[in-house]
Amino acid sequence: MCSVPCYLTTYWGVFDLLFNVIFPVCTIVIANLALIARVIYQKSIVVRRTRIDWRRQRKMTLQLGIISTLYLVIWLPVGIGLLGQIYISSTFFLDQIDIFSFLTYLVPLLLPFVCLISMPGLMKKLKAILFRRQIMAVAPKIDENYEQSIIIPVNYNSNQSFSPSLFDDNQLLPGQSRIDYKIHQGFTLNEEILIKNALEIIANRLFKPEILQNMYNICGTSGELLGARVWSRSQLGNDKNYHGMYDLLRFQLMCLKIKSENDQCPTIHIYPMYEKNETQAEGTVGCISCISHGSTFSIEGNFQVKLNRYNLDALNKNVENLVYWAGTIVHEMLHNLGHKHKNNDYSNQWQINIFENCFIYNGNYSI
Repeated sequence: MCSVPCYLTTYWGVFDLLFNVIFPVCTIVIANLALIARVIYQKSIVVRRTRIDWRRQRKMTLQLGIISTLYLVIWLPVGIGLLGQIYISSTFFLDQIDIFSFLTYLVPLLLPFVCLISMPGLMKKLKAILFRRQIMAVAPKIDENYEQSIIIPVNYNSNQSFSPSLFDDNQLLPGQSRIDYKIHQGFTLNEEILIKNALEIIANRLFKPEILQNMYNICGTSGELLGARVWSRSQLGNDKNYHGMYDLLRFQLMCLKIKSENDQCPTIHIYPMYEKNETQAEGTVGCISCISHGSTFSIEGNFQVKLNRYNLDALNKNVENLVYWAGTIVHEMLHNLGHKHKNNDYSNQWQINIFENCFIYNGNYSI
């Protein structure tokens, strides 16, 4: 009687072992290592939305790792043992292989429980049912639509704490800028506070010349991608003060700055959305236009930005979180002005992405 199943010594047996046991095990190991390497690499580069994406990817990696470990812990010894019996010795791993062969039947039985353990939301519900805990649901407070303005003094300190005193309707003084905004119904009170604080940062930083210069020092005359008819509508083609599409953002920020100093800045409309994915925000491309008329200019349209409430970390009061969301809103405002990047490409290849990073780093960004 053979110590190793005679079937495994045939060509079909070897093929069955390699294709149905060894190949899946190797594929799972390589795929998991590649996923971990990809997450670490994405965390190490500075791109838009990296911080929140990392939190999600880490959770996904952990869940996949737990499920894969259950399969590998049992099938990896089986594969090694069977290969050793064919190519090394018929008694290789002989006693242990019988045990692991029976354990393989536990994989499909344990898999549902492993999946449940890796789902924290479901586990909380199960604990509440098992231990008869009462869960009190508190409905979030939703404010009505309202419109506000942010007035930033000439010598405003970007490091000072955020206070309601900046939200007033006093007459503008020379050198001050006013940014009008409207938060539409659907956000909780904490989310509204986060958005207003982020808008304060935008009002303070958006027109800083060092931020725009920081962007041009990095991308130069490249990286500009515009929506349809955005360039022709601006009528900058014949303006000798500007040198091409890459200079459009300079013109647009100049227009917005002058309008804000004269209390005529287009309103920033903030709308809620709720999607259970990694989308942070959305902005309509080209919904606002800055148009040159020689020695004068005009602005048509208003800013329209959607923020995904699923990803708003409203309870995080850290300045870094506020700056992050301020950068996200600015990114969508640039979309409104007609600037684009290729789909899902948030790399530093595009001017819009570089400007967002320069804004977040307050004009001190480098690559």
